[in-house]
Amino acid sequence: MRDYHNLDVWKRAHNLVVSVYRHTTAYPPQEHFALTGQTRRAAVSIPANIAEGAGKATRPDYANFLSIASGSLNELECLLEIGQDLGFGEASTTAALLAEIGEVRAMVTALRPKVNPGSR
Repeated sequence: MRDYHNLDVWKRAHNLVVSVYRHTTAYPPQEHFALTGQTRRAAVSIPANIAEGAGKATRPDYANFLSIASGSLNELECLLEIGQDLGFGEASTTAALLAEIGEVRAMVTALRPKVNPGSR
């Protein structure tokens, strides 16, 4: 079992969630249970799956949860792009969030083969 608090990727993903929550407060109230909620859930899933994977007993299990976190990064990216296309939130903040998603994705991608050599 690993302490996920020591993982730089978890710290970045955690900060991403905080930024996404702040950004989505500007979304229209009628989106609270729709795009806002789904965007926030996708964001929360990223550090949560990194943390859960770090607590797993086997390396393949850990790698699987990193894969789930990677999928959630893709989902979050897509949802933020939809919000941007609908004119929700500040465009500059969306751009910064999308860039941060790319950074966190690279970190997750780099960690996965270290956790479970031979995995893709």
